[in-house]
Amino acid sequence: MCLTGVGITGCHTPGKPDMPTNEERPIRISYIDATPFLRAERLPIIRGSINGVAGYFLIDTGATVPILTSTAARRCHFQAYWPSPSEKMNRPWKEDDTMMKATNITAEFAPGFTVHWPEVMVSSVEGFFGIVDYGTLKSAGAVIDIKNKTITLRNDR
Repeated sequence: MCLTGVGITGCHTPGKPDMPTNEERPIRISYIDATPFLRAERLPIIRGSINGVAGYFLIDTGATVPILTSTAARRCHFQAYWPSPSEKMNRPWKEDDTMMKATNITAEFAPGFTVHWPEVMVSSVEGFFGIVDYGTLKSAGAVIDIKNKTITLRNDR
């Protein structure tokens, strides 16, 4: 995965998110708590965009892969595909949700915080744009401050 920012660029093996070192300052993103209509009451949500199309992304520290919705795929004009039977699949959170995949997706969450996911799952569940997973947060050195409703990406590693 490649992440880019103001004066920073870094790449890592596909499937493994990475956050390059930024000597200047940490990046801080404000979030709001999801409302019940977003199907994930009390999860933080941030605004982001893919191909210039904005949407709400849930922050889910329990997710093991990034997930986008079929609406995001349609609105952002990227192709989702059915994985071959031999591909390893992550178990969806609900049994009747069939997951597709997409590759080479770049999402921007804040100036200086752009994520390139080599692979994402695409879900038929709607009500939000996508899910930012634990691996992405860990790679960015993310610290979630519940009191101030911020996510700080510590680039000092």
